[in-house]
Amino acid sequence: MGAATIMLNGSGGAAQDPTRALAVATGACERGNSVGCLIAAVVHDKGLGVAVDPAATTAFIDKACALGDAQGCQAKAARAPRSPAFIAKANLTVGSIAADGLELRDLMCGVMGGMPMLGALVIAGSLAKQRRALDKCAPAGQAFAATWTFAGGKTRDVAASGGSPAANACVEKALARTVATLDGRCGAIVLVGKLAGAEATVEAVRSGAAN
Repeated sequence: MGAATIMLNGSGGAAQDPTRALAVATGACERGNSVGCLIAAVVHDKGLGVAVDPAATTAFIDKACALGDAQGCQAKAARAPRSPAFIAKANLTVGSIAADGLELRDLMCGVMGGMPMLGALVIAGSLAKQRRALDKCAPAGQAFAATWTFAGGKTRDVAASGGSPAANACVEKALARTVATLDGRCGAIVLVGKLAGAEATVEAVRSGAAN
């Protein structure tokens, strides 16, 4: 690993050779050396002598963590996608829920009254009644980060992001027609249109909402 580091940095009078450093580090990683995994991750992450490769970077970091390397596990945690904190004081959180063909991710609400988990089913079912209108906003599939307020049987203060301005406005209009059966403030990632296309955009929308 000392030799790989020297080759990577070109220190100690040695010529910089990231390609050879990667070969040495990868071999060490395959033999169970977590430091080799981390060096290989850096090479792929920075594009040192190779093309930037996020997938390879993640794989090497994951292996370093699996080998018990604390730095590798810290890097893995830092790279993990964060769920957006839509609601500051949520008493209902569900990672994934579906109702009548409508898929929601990271649903969280601050709902009034008891039985918050039953509330998740009620909320998903209420939004699902607008599924056809929502699907028209992005037929090919798109995830949207949305927030809204249920109050007095109506849905207010709707905001959506993740798509084009026109698509966002379309989602807001559709969600605003939801008949509220409870009171509270909610947020979720709403999958619209073809499921495969929508799922392909979830992580980007989740990251954008989290930031």
